[in-house]
Amino acid sequence: MVGVIDANGPKYYSYGVKSLKRKEAVNEHSVFEIGSISKTFTGILLADGVIKGEMSLDDPLQNYFTGRSYCAHKKWSRDQTGTSD
Repeated sequence: MVGVIDANGPKYYSYGVKSLKRKEAVNEHSVFEIGSISKTFTGILLADGVIKGEMSLDDPLQNYFTGRSYCAHKKWSRDQTGTSD
């Protein structure tokens, strides 16, 4: 499942089935357990923003998100957020 957003709006591309038993096709509403792969996506987006000069690894997360975040991107990218409730 891949979702792409461009000037014309979102488009979804999928392949495969949700279950080999039921043969129901995967679609944009399918739910997947992604595990730790989201850290990879986060790191890539973070590196891209730094390379483009849009952010710094030392910027506080409060610059980009609302809520109670108390760390810089360096910690966040290492999965050591230091956030509290």
